[in-house]
Amino acid sequence: MTFDMNDAEPQKTSDLIPDGSFAKITMTIRPGNADGHSEIDQGLLKASNSPGSDVLMLDAEFTVVEGPLAKRKFWQMFTVSGGKLDENGVSIGWKISKSTFRAMIDSALGLSPDDMSEETKTKRVLRGLADLGGITCVAKIKIEPSSNPQYSDSNKIERSIKKDIKTK
Repeated sequence: MTFDMNDAEPQKTSDLIPDGSFAKITMTIRPGNADGHSEIDQGLLKASNSPGSDVLMLDAEFTVVEGPLAKRKFWQMFTVSGGKLDENGVSIGWKISKSTFRAMIDSALGLSPDDMSEETKTKRVLRGLADLGGITCVAKIKIEPSSNPQYSDSNKIERSIKKDIKTK
Protein backbone atom coordinates (compact mmCIF):
# COMPACT_ATOMS: atom_id res chain seq x y z
CA MET A 1 0.00 0.00 0.00
CA THR A 2 1.19 3.52 -0.76
CA PHE A 3 0.22 6.84 0.78
CA ASP A 4 -0.15 9.74 -1.67
CA MET A 5 0.60 12.95 0.23
CA ASN A 6 0.00 15.26 -2.74
CA ASP A 7 -3.59 15.94 -1.71
CA ALA A 8 -2.69 16.76 1.92
CA GLU A 9 -3.26 20.35 3.02
CA PRO A 10 -0.11 22.41 3.54
CA GLN A 11 1.08 22.55 7.13
CA LYS A 12 -0.50 25.35 9.13
CA THR A 13 1.67 28.06 10.60
CA SER A 14 2.38 27.99 14.30
CA ASP A 15 2.96 31.74 14.42
CA LEU A 16 1.02 33.58 17.08
CA ILE A 17 -1.94 35.75 16.17
CA PRO A 18 -0.50 39.29 15.99
CA ASP A 19 -0.66 41.29 19.21
CA GLY A 20 -3.59 43.72 19.23
CA SER A 21 -5.62 41.81 16.62
CA PHE A 22 -9.40 42.08 16.82
CA ALA A 23 -11.25 38.90 15.93
CA LYS A 24 -14.60 37.20 16.22
CA ILE A 25 -13.91 34.06 18.26
CA THR A 26 -15.84 31.03 19.47
CA MET A 27 -14.98 29.30 22.73
CA THR A 28 -14.97 25.53 23.13
CA ILE A 29 -14.52 24.09 26.61
CA ARG A 30 -12.04 21.24 26.86
CA PRO A 31 -13.37 19.03 29.68
CA GLY A 32 -11.19 18.03 32.58
CA ASN A 33 -11.44 15.58 35.43
CA ALA A 34 -12.80 17.76 38.23
CA ASP A 35 -16.39 18.71 38.97
CA GLY A 36 -17.64 22.27 39.01
CA HIS A 37 -20.21 23.69 41.42
CA SER A 38 -23.29 23.07 39.26
CA GLU A 39 -24.74 19.82 37.96
CA ILE A 40 -23.97 20.68 34.32
CA ASP A 41 -20.32 21.29 35.22
CA GLN A 42 -19.55 17.70 36.24
CA GLY A 43 -16.11 16.72 34.87
CA LEU A 44 -15.71 20.17 33.31
CA LEU A 45 -12.77 21.62 35.26
CA LYS A 46 -9.07 20.83 35.45
CA ALA A 47 -7.11 20.78 38.67
CA SER A 48 -3.79 22.59 38.76
CA ASN A 49 -0.81 20.26 38.44
CA SER A 50 1.25 22.41 40.84
CA PRO A 51 1.95 20.48 44.06
CA GLY A 52 -0.28 21.65 46.92
CA SER A 53 -2.41 23.90 44.71
CA ASP A 54 -6.18 24.02 45.20
CA VAL A 55 -6.80 25.84 41.90
CA LEU A 56 -9.52 24.56 39.57
CA MET A 57 -9.54 25.92 36.02
CA LEU A 58 -11.70 26.05 32.93
CA ASP A 59 -9.67 25.03 29.87
CA ALA A 60 -10.85 27.02 26.84
CA GLU A 61 -9.98 26.71 23.17
CA PHE A 62 -10.73 29.76 21.03
CA THR A 63 -11.16 29.61 17.26
CA VAL A 64 -11.23 32.70 15.07
CA VAL A 65 -14.39 32.31 13.00
CA GLU A 66 -14.04 34.90 10.24
CA GLY A 67 -11.62 37.19 8.45
CA PRO A 68 -7.99 36.65 7.46
CA LEU A 69 -7.24 34.87 10.75
CA ALA A 70 -10.17 32.44 10.37
CA LYS A 71 -9.56 28.94 11.75
CA ARG A 72 -6.59 30.09 13.85
CA LYS A 73 -6.75 28.82 17.43
CA PHE A 74 -5.41 29.73 20.83
CA TRP A 75 -5.95 28.33 24.31
CA GLN A 76 -6.47 29.94 27.69
CA MET A 77 -7.00 28.64 31.21
CA PHE A 78 -9.39 30.49 33.51
CA THR A 79 -9.20 30.12 37.30
CA VAL A 80 -12.60 29.14 38.70
CA SER A 81 -11.65 28.59 42.34
CA GLY A 82 -8.68 28.42 44.64
CA GLY A 83 -5.38 30.22 44.60
CA LYS A 84 -4.75 33.58 46.24
CA LEU A 85 -7.69 35.13 48.05
CA ASP A 86 -8.70 38.77 48.43
CA GLU A 87 -9.50 40.40 51.78
CA ASN A 88 -13.02 38.90 51.64
CA GLY A 89 -11.78 35.34 51.04
CA VAL A 90 -12.73 35.32 47.34
CA SER A 91 -10.36 33.81 44.77
CA ILE A 92 -8.58 36.65 42.94
CA GLY A 93 -8.22 34.47 39.85
CA TRP A 94 -11.97 33.76 39.86
CA LYS A 95 -12.76 37.48 40.03
CA ILE A 96 -10.58 38.07 36.94
CA SER A 97 -12.13 35.11 35.09
CA LYS A 98 -15.66 36.18 36.02
CA SER A 99 -15.01 39.68 34.67
CA THR A 100 -13.74 38.20 31.38
CA PHE A 101 -16.77 35.88 31.12
CA ARG A 102 -19.16 38.78 31.72
CA ALA A 103 -17.45 40.82 28.98
CA MET A 104 -17.71 37.84 26.61
CA ILE A 105 -21.44 37.51 27.34
CA ASP A 106 -21.96 41.26 26.85
CA SER A 107 -20.11 41.12 23.52
CA ALA A 108 -21.94 37.98 22.35
CA LEU A 109 -25.37 39.36 23.19
CA GLY A 110 -24.68 43.00 22.27
CA LEU A 111 -25.25 44.16 25.85
CA SER A 112 -23.92 47.40 27.24
CA PRO A 113 -21.61 46.82 30.23
CA ASP A 114 -23.43 49.68 31.98
CA ASP A 115 -26.89 48.15 31.49
CA MET A 116 -28.04 46.83 34.86
CA SER A 117 -31.73 46.44 33.98
CA GLU A 118 -33.38 43.27 35.29
CA GLU A 119 -33.75 41.94 31.73
CA THR A 120 -30.03 42.35 31.02
CA LYS A 121 -28.98 41.00 34.41
CA THR A 122 -31.05 37.85 33.70
CA LYS A 123 -29.15 37.34 30.42
CA ARG A 124 -25.87 37.28 32.37
CA VAL A 125 -26.96 34.43 34.67
CA LEU A 126 -25.53 31.02 33.75
CA ARG A 127 -26.77 27.61 34.88
CA GLY A 128 -23.11 26.65 35.04
CA LEU A 129 -19.84 27.38 33.28
CA ALA A 130 -20.77 24.80 30.64
CA ASP A 131 -23.20 27.43 29.29
CA LEU A 132 -20.14 29.32 28.01
CA GLY A 133 -19.32 26.50 25.60
CA GLY A 134 -19.90 27.71 22.05
CA ILE A 135 -20.13 31.40 22.94
CA THR A 136 -19.05 33.67 20.07
CA CYS A 137 -17.82 37.17 20.81
CA VAL A 138 -15.44 39.80 19.50
CA ALA A 139 -12.13 40.13 21.34
CA LYS A 140 -8.84 41.95 21.23
CA ILE A 141 -6.10 39.33 21.31
CA LYS A 142 -2.71 39.87 22.92
CA ILE A 143 0.55 38.00 23.03
CA GLU A 144 1.43 37.04 26.58
CA PRO A 145 5.11 36.40 27.20
CA SER A 146 5.82 33.13 28.94
CA SER A 147 7.02 33.37 32.53
CA ASN A 148 8.68 29.97 32.16
CA PRO A 149 11.49 29.56 29.59
CA GLN A 150 10.32 25.97 29.11
CA TYR A 151 7.19 27.28 27.33
CA SER A 152 6.69 29.66 24.41
CA ASP A 153 4.71 32.88 24.40
CA SER A 154 0.97 32.47 23.81
CA ASN A 155 -2.13 34.32 22.69
CA LYS A 156 -4.71 35.37 25.28
CA ILE A 157 -7.85 37.49 25.30
CA GLU A 158 -6.88 41.03 26.23
CA ARG A 159 -10.52 42.07 26.43
CA SER A 160 -13.87 41.34 24.85
CA ILE A 161 -15.44 44.20 23.01
CA LYS A 162 -18.86 45.29 21.84
CA LYS A 163 -20.05 43.52 18.70
CA ASP A 164 -20.37 46.70 16.65
CA ILE A 165 -16.57 47.14 16.44
CA LYS A 166 -15.24 45.94 13.06
CA THR A 167 -12.70 43.11 13.12
CA LYS A 168 -9.61 43.15 10.95
